Amino acid sequence: MQNSTTQESTPEAQDVLQNRYQEALGQRRTTDFFAEMDAFFDWMLTSGLTPKARNPTGYERSTATNNLQRLGRTLPQLWKKHGRYTLAITNDLADWYVKQLEDDNITKDNGDPYADSTKRKHACALYAYKRWRTDQRGGEAWQPHTLFDHEPSQKPMADPIKLAERKQLREAVLEYETVTQYNNCTPEERDRIRALLAQRLGKPKSDVTKGDWEDVNRCWKYPSLFHVTLDTALRPIEVKRAKVGWVNLEENRLEIPKNESAKNDAYWETPFRSRTGGSLNRWLKQRAADPAYDNTDALWLTREGNPFSSGPLGNRLRSLMEAAGIAIAERDISWYSLRHSLATHMATITNNIEEIRLQLRHKCIESTLRYIHPPDETVRDHLAQL
Repeated sequence: MQNSTTQESTPEAQDVLQNRYQEALGQRRTTDFFAEMDAFFDWMLTSGLTPKARNPTGYERSTATNNLQRLGRTLPQLWKKHGRYTLAITNDLADWYVKQLEDDNITKDNGDPYADSTKRKHACALYAYKRWRTDQRGGEAWQPHTLFDHEPSQKPMADPIKLAERKQLREAVLEYETVTQYNNCTPEERDRIRALLAQRLGKPKSDVTKGDWEDVNRCWKYPSLFHVTLDTALRPIEVKRAKVGWVNLEENRLEIPKNESAKNDAYWETPFRSRTGGSLNRWLKQRAADPAYDNTDALWLTREGNPFSSGPLGNRLRSLMEAAGIAIAERDISWYSLRHSLATHMATITNNIEEIRLQLRHKCIESTLRYIHPPDETVRDHLAQL
């Protein structure tokens, strides 16, 4: 990726677009057009992928060039629809263009429809341009309703957790895997719970003490794990790699080094709420006194002393949902459900897709859009207005 560029190394837009607009636009509008296309091209090279990052990164030069060429074919169609030359492409106009692609009203020169892969490239070029307008020209943020991404995902799709369910989980995890207070149990209940704790703690039933009973009810491992993931949408690999050194309680955020990030692609600072910081603080104090963590800097380990993986994490989430009285039948619930949930519900609160991208730790905004699903309650509200 390109992180910097010079006037000498940056081709002017007319080198890419082959100055074919002057006859249609006239001299002054052509001059304005290419000046803006030069600025757009430079932005793509220097910071187009992560414009708000501390160390922004840009597109590969070949990708930036292809985006510019495709935009050069798109803009005249938008001008025709709009009725005149403009570089302030409205969201309605951008939506119209994507819908024309979707309905095969924009085709190859011979009339054949574009393949979805080609439609995606054209939509992404327009999306990059709209992001530049938002970042550099005060334009309105735009989220295309599709980027024609029909390729199989490397990760299984997951149903997002609903907004009300997120609040239920945040509260329910405070009681998750706790047991009835020792002094409040009948002898029969005490014997049954002692057997449960023996299995959970990996020790003989006769060795389970009242102190073990109290430790289980005080433990903040699962509250901290779920509270952090509800706020930061941790991937399974990030839970597995999470270290004590990632936690900055003064700033209430995770600080993930580049070489420990999910794709080893960037240093990330991901904020969480102060309530989550409280859960983490309590867990860190308990963790420091737990012999199971004496020889590791892992933030969380399974009951068996192993790093968490996708399967056990999904099992924990489904178990917690059932404990909270949340129906999971006919739903594809995995640990990624929490990640999809954060993106989906943040999108209903903020139109700033850049904020969501940073919170999910995506290098590319196009990746973030795949995690946003219109929630049922929002769709119903909109239907009620029709």
